Amino acid sequence: MGQVADWGSAGARKPSPWVLTVPKRLRLFFLYDRRLLGALSRCAWETVRDLYRAGLEDRHSVPGMVVSIQTYGDLAHWQPHLHALVTAGVMDPDGSFTPLQLPAAGVTEELFRWRVIRMLVRRGRLEEDEAAGLLSWRHSGFSVHHAIRVDPCDTQSVERLCRYLVHPPIALGRLQYDGTRATYRDRCVHPATGADSVTLDPLEMLARLCQHIPPPGFHLTRLYGAYANRTRGARARRTAGAGAGKVEHGSERDALAPSQRARRQQWARLIAKVFEVDPLRSACGGAMRVIAFILDPAVIRRILQHRPRPEPRAHAPPPG
Repeated sequence: MGQVADWGSAGARKPSPWVLTVPKRLRLFFLYDRRLLGALSRCAWETVRDLYRAGLEDRHSVPGMVVSIQTYGDLAHWQPHLHALVTAGVMDPDGSFTPLQLPAAGVTEELFRWRVIRMLVRRGRLEEDEAAGLLSWRHSGFSVHHAIRVDPCDTQSVERLCRYLVHPPIALGRLQYDGTRATYRDRCVHPATGADSVTLDPLEMLARLCQHIPPPGFHLTRLYGAYANRTRGARARRTAGAGAGKVEHGSERDALAPSQRARRQQWARLIAKVFEVDPLRSACGGAMRVIAFILDPAVIRRILQHRPRPEPRAHAPPPG
């Protein structure tokens, strides 16, 4: 399979952000049937998987892909598209990484278009003659962009990219309300229309924003291939089985690689970013470390009951 590099090697696994879009002609299908968004994500994954596997002898090798389903444009209008983070190679079944060249954007776009249109035909959204017409368009309205590469050692760029993948539909700083009309401003002037904002009735603006609320239980971020939970779990079991017996109690942390130990500390950094409180720092500023996990419900209940309860706040009497 050519040159094999370790999966943890920074130089071998530069991820690439992808953006995949569909034409206006098809976007309403995804508005009225949100399940199609999951199928659209699957079409993107199958496109990437097949193009990466082309020419490889081992058909079990897979790339890693994180797909973020986004339904909004710069003016919060309905514009379903996909943002994805894709590895620059494939993961072999034995856990090693094989770097590969990214597939050509034009080839990727054609295969993605074919998969999406065939998916809509199978689900009864398009007739065969309509599908044939869409496939014959010279300017299809589909697009695939993956020209950017990100160095995994540049942690700030990787974090900015991941935050962009899951950013919310609107930025409150760009939304204004004067009491009668609501205005949402774009980040820049649209090159085709020259518009930089949209002004609507408040109820119309709420309707525009509410259409981006996903159905209950619908996952907007999906993991495929080497990043999928099932694949990672199977790889971890194979790695554990290949080790020299069971790790003794208390020495499991010492048996982990430095990169694995660093990943296990991410929970503290994420809590600090969300709540602006470092869980590994005490009230006096000293460093804390985890010494045990309490799982017994009876012990947890005793600890909580032992803590003093805050005094209830006094509420002002209702106006008479």
